[in-house]
Amino acid sequence: MPSQDHGRNIQVATTSTAILTIVMNNVKDVCEWKDLSITINRMIQNVQGRLQKGAGGNIKGKIKAIMRRSDENISDEHNPFDAVLLLRAISYAYKRHGKSLNGDTKKSIKEIVSLLSAGENPLWMRIEGISYPPHPALGYWLIDAISKFIDRDVPNEGESPLFEELVDVVQWESLARWLSRVFYQQCSWCTIQDSVRSDPISLAMAASALRKLREEVFKSPSINNDILYSIPSTKELMFGVKTFFRYQEDDGNWRHYFPIFYYKGTGANYCWSYEALEAILNEFSQDILSDDVEYYLDRLERSVSWLNHYRLTYKPDGVDRSFEGWNAGGRIRSLEGSIPEMWATGVAHIFLRKLRDTLSYWIQQEILRGFGATVFIDDKNEREEVFRNIVDSCIYAYRSKYPLIDTIKKVVAEPLNMNRMRDEELDVRSILFFGPPGTGKT
Repeated sequence: MPSQDHGRNIQVATTSTAILTIVMNNVKDVCEWKDLSITINRMIQNVQGRLQKGAGGNIKGKIKAIMRRSDENISDEHNPFDAVLLLRAISYAYKRHGKSLNGDTKKSIKEIVSLLSAGENPLWMRIEGISYPPHPALGYWLIDAISKFIDRDVPNEGESPLFEELVDVVQWESLARWLSRVFYQQCSWCTIQDSVRSDPISLAMAASALRKLREEVFKSPSINNDILYSIPSTKELMFGVKTFFRYQEDDGNWRHYFPIFYYKGTGANYCWSYEALEAILNEFSQDILSDDVEYYLDRLERSVSWLNHYRLTYKPDGVDRSFEGWNAGGRIRSLEGSIPEMWATGVAHIFLRKLRDTLSYWIQQEILRGFGATVFIDDKNEREEVFRNIVDSCIYAYRSKYPLIDTIKKVVAEPLNMNRMRDEELDVRSILFFGPPGTGKT
């Protein structure tokens, strides 16, 4: 995290990646919630000074500053890259720590989202006077951030949930149409191996964004579900995922294709392959399990092997300790010096944590399937129906008698549900029943 002496000069994208790495890996002993919330507020505040001229002190002017660089000197600069990463960091940090959003933060988030999705060309970019088409990675990160506010926001009396307010400001039809167009184009170009136009990274991010739209965002009653008929089916999206993996190099990584944008001082800014892998594991873990899982395991193992082989160790001059991490290859000077990049190292750790969780989920599903057990049911009403169909009995503990079903609910089911909402690990995962036949154990 940036220290206090950084003042307002915080790199929003880099710091947002650091926050994501910390909260997604649940590293509470590295940075407590107080430190995270202070840093998030400083990131919002630090950009307010970038555009004081013309901002007029209003919230919209302040939030516009998030989409601009600290070296701002071009009046038509528009950079949603920083904004979507900050949004994603906020959404994951609040969800992981179980915090509610205050009024000012909610207002700022709504302003950011409305500015990002305004018009018929959402997420367009203009960096250092050069215009760039929107990249599907920005679309996925924006949709993923918005979806995290579904369960996290607890509105005050008379207020609507933040997620529903965000649903109202986003141009969902334009967003879905753009992502679908990119997906179908890249499916065609990658399938015929068009060496000029194919971009499997864009294909993977578009597929992940559309899957997120289909499975989470479009379940909201505020959105016209007719849009669902205009986006690719799950089977088509899975074809896109498999096509993406076919472009994997033998060493486990992917080539650089089209950058998101370009900085004159530092070079091209690419969506790294491990960002695409994290998105795929987020959205398609269940589909991969029911598909050719051995194929995907082999491909994922190659990706892990690349990380093992290309992990860098760097010791700066005058510093007593060494640093280890990865370099995504975007900056030639740091790559030539074998210097790891902070954001690439963070992305790699996010991917590895998500891979660990996904493998645990796959193993769990296979074990449950082998025993013919009932898997965890997400729908609350369906869970209650399962409990109602169980013949209840009593258990004896501490010289008292307790209903068996109530005990299961309080000791395992309810804590399990709460921890899943916060993406935390459980202290209690099971109960062992013992006793004579006919007491309801099975």
